[in-house]
Amino acid sequence: SSCLICCQDRPRYAAVGSCGHTEVCWICAVRLRAIVKDFRCPVCKEELNEIYLGNDPNKALKELNKGQPLKGPKEPKLGLVFASESVKEDVERLFDYRCWHQRCLQNKECFPTIEALQRHLETEHGRQFCPTCLQGRKVFLFE
Repeated sequence: SSCLICCQDRPRYAAVGSCGHTEVCWICAVRLRAIVKDFRCPVCKEELNEIYLGNDPNKALKELNKGQPLKGPKEPKLGLVFASESVKEDVERLFDYRCWHQRCLQNKECFPTIEALQRHLETEHGRQFCPTCLQGRKVFLFE
């Protein structure tokens, strides 16, 4: 299936909450919660305290239907429950400040701040972020 928001075909992970909707990919679900500050299901608009991120949303649905709490590593501030530690790491990488320039992709260097990444882009690649575009972004930096 594909994501209802970004239309990505067969995303790596799906998101599911107590409402049971699984039509949103993990990146869109995390973006909505972390950047847009919207904790509602994008399909039915039900407020979701927690959502499960993994490649088997039906497993989470079974637990939810039995009234059991979701199991797995958690990120309580965003109400995220991860299927595994590797899913959690993938989500954490969404927030990294990384250079996407071809020469730097293999290095996988992560910068501590946006300012450090900006300095790197300017000195190493002669590039810079548009300040207007950087302010009020409703997407992750890599998007």
